[in-house]
Amino acid sequence: MVIVYRALAGMNKLNVGDGVLDVPQASDFDKVADYAKEAVSALVNAKLVNGKNGLIDPLANTTRAEVAVLLKRISDY
Repeated sequence: MVIVYRALAGMNKLNVGDGVLDVPQASDFDKVADYAKEAVSALVNAKLVNGKNGLIDPLANTTRAEVAVLLKRISDY
């Protein structure tokens, strides 16, 4: 998510750097690494990432299907 976030931010596609972290409602957001919290928050709030059953599950591997959905959402964004 950090790579996607930085790519979109570099193309001025996401509002970044406002210093406000809008924490997603996912109950496992505290398990997200500190360096990735801004990226995860921005992608969730932009509705590019939904998570699974109300969780972000930051320790899980990403499937090809999840990447395909993310790429489609980015292209539609």
